[in-house]
Amino acid sequence: MSIMSKRNAKIELVRQALAVNERNFCMHFGCKYTPEPKPTGYPDDLRKKALDLYLDDKNLRRIGRQLGIHHRTVALWAKAYASSLLETPMAE
Repeated sequence: MSIMSKRNAKIELVRQALAVNERNFCMHFGCKYTPEPKPTGYPDDLRKKALDLYLDDKNLRRIGRQLGIHHRTVALWAKAYASSLLETPMAE
């Protein structure tokens, strides 16, 4: 088996694996990548709803159960919101 046929066999194996994994193989660098990554994180309307519930004095765990997210996530969103309020300059 020649070097080119070994390489072609390896490339074909990678292509078959990628068909299952939906990832691409970079021939130049030899690594796998996803052409269009899936969106991560939560939608902005869910964050707004969680913050509204938090500002209405709801418990973090209760908010998490209602919205189907972890209560620490709600706590981090509330902390980030509070820090953004402190950074905003007040109008005179």
